[in-house]
Amino acid sequence: MRVAYDTTELPAVAGESVDVIEDDPESGWSWCRNSDGREGRIPHRVLTGA
Repeated sequence: MRVAYDTTELPAVAGESVDVIEDDPESGWSWCRNSDGREGRIPHRVLTGA
């Protein structure tokens, strides 16, 4: 491995707002935080812009 990688996926529901902490365009996932403070990865295909 070249860098550490956490595979935790953050469950989300349609309409929920999350903060994108770190975007990884190469993988197609973003590290996000929800309103409860939980963090994990969410695929770009399910995220929308504000």
